[in-house]
Amino acid sequence: MEPKSWSAAPATVTLVVLLVVGAFAVLVLAPDDDAPDAAVTSPAGSVSSPVDPTTASTSVPTTTTSPPEPEGTRTLQPTAPGEPQTVCVPQESSVDLRVVTYNIHSARPWEGGSRLDRISDEIARLEADVVLLQEVDRGRAWTYGVDMPVVLAERLGMSWAFGANVRRSPTNLYGTAILSRHPITDSVNIALPRPGSTQQRGLLHATIDVDGIATSFYNTHLEPGAPGAREAQMRRAMDTIRADPNPVFLGGDLNTSPSSPTLAPLRGTLTDTWSVVGSGAGFTASSGNPRIRIDYLFFGSGTRGEVTPTTVRVVPTRASDHLPLVADYRVLVDDGEVCVPVFPGDAP
Repeated sequence: MEPKSWSAAPATVTLVVLLVVGAFAVLVLAPDDDAPDAAVTSPAGSVSSPVDPTTASTSVPTTTTSPPEPEGTRTLQPTAPGEPQTVCVPQESSVDLRVVTYNIHSARPWEGGSRLDRISDEIARLEADVVLLQEVDRGRAWTYGVDMPVVLAERLGMSWAFGANVRRSPTNLYGTAILSRHPITDSVNIALPRPGSTQQRGLLHATIDVDGIATSFYNTHLEPGAPGAREAQMRRAMDTIRADPNPVFLGGDLNTSPSSPTLAPLRGTLTDTWSVVGSGAGFTASSGNPRIRIDYLFFGSGTRGEVTPTTVRVVPTRASDHLPLVADYRVLVDDGEVCVPVFPGDAP
């Protein structure tokens, strides 16, 4: 019997060895998905996580903050998921005003002619926005039948309102007037108490649209005599003014001194402009030799505004027996809120 041939054995052994080595290499070198990434040791010996060069950034992360909201801004959170937030921002309106009160003494025909031209020129130089006039005639014979509020308004390019307190005929009237560079949206003349045989007095009220701000102006000329008459008239006037929600101005010839009890009803509601920004005595009568302060401008903020006086002065002139009183104000009004929905993603 011939012996078996072993010529194929070495090849078989070699193949088995290669298969075993290959399997071992796969098991050892294959990455473990559950194992953490291998740490990388820096040259200094510290340990850091590996960095993907495709996403690495050399910038330093910064913390960003939203800009502060305007003062008074309210943000209402949504009541249900997915609904927008509501942001409410307060709205305000402001305007500067120049107001004049002036007793024009019917522009009496002193020196052989009417002084209405001089009074008109004086008012024009003052560049007033609103003018409160006392002792104003309409159609009276002794002042040549002139319709004074109409003439003054036409010359000055202003709107006007008139309060007739004395009516001698349908065309013979005497009272107070208000002139305005802004539209007069409403006016009414309120009769004041008339004790005994005193002259009828009134409170002329004009609502004026001052650049969108509804503003109330009151003009009056109180009784010069009759004990207690002025006090009763002022109390009646303040009954109306206290109920006014608008920014308020009251002016006129009050025929009383600053310390008089006539002004007591105003306290707590209106403020004397001269007491805040005036300098000196503030005498307004008579124009030839001023020695008393009987012409006033008062102001009040109402319930929806704020009035701040900035200047006040008495203007020397001989166009009337009184001197005009001129004051500047800043009027600020709260217009409520404007609320808008803000959806997620709307904010920058």
